[in-house]
Amino acid sequence: QRFTSRGTVHTADHDHRCSQKHKRRYHTSSRNQPRIIILKIPSSYELPPIRNNHHNHSTKMTFTLDIPSAYGWVVLGAGIGPLIANIMLAGPVMQARSRLNVQYPNLYAVPGVHEKADEFNRVQRSHQNFLEGLSQYVAMTLLGGLKHPYACAIGTIFYFLGGKLYQMGYTDTKLDVKTARHMKGGPIKYVGLFISLYSTGALAYSMITSE
Repeated sequence: QRFTSRGTVHTADHDHRCSQKHKRRYHTSSRNQPRIIILKIPSSYELPPIRNNHHNHSTKMTFTLDIPSAYGWVVLGAGIGPLIANIMLAGPVMQARSRLNVQYPNLYAVPGVHEKADEFNRVQRSHQNFLEGLSQYVAMTLLGGLKHPYACAIGTIFYFLGGKLYQMGYTDTKLDVKTARHMKGGPIKYVGLFISLYSTGALAYSMITSE
């Protein structure tokens, strides 16, 4: 027991009840307070310790990547370039659809139904071929451009120009359909493709082998 100056008796049990009451009041008020969660993202990844009979150590891998100002050319080529190229390649398809009377929703002309089905389908295939490989090319260019920005930016010129030349050859009905798409310079697009492929591989190698 404990006596105060006024003669009041405070027992240990009384102090315990006051303490519990204070804690309940504190927890109740804290529940009404907003919670702030801060996520800390480490700049590097630290591997767990590798233990053996002689040494205990951990391996720390850090890869720092600086984005050069020249990367803006990559963004321009791989970001805006596809839109311009797509408009240029879609134009002849729309003209051929109107001229050869291939109405929507037909994606391709049907032989025996449309009079000049093969002629229209050559135009359509030249555009579809471009779209089929576009997403992979853009992804590799944006990644590889982090390693070799100037090379990848120049590569976009080869790729999109090659796509247009590919169409010009494919749509020429005087040429054999099997080789027409390669007869007017279309293969130069593969220069841009392999530049981006190599650059992406170089970036991956740099990241894997960094210490």
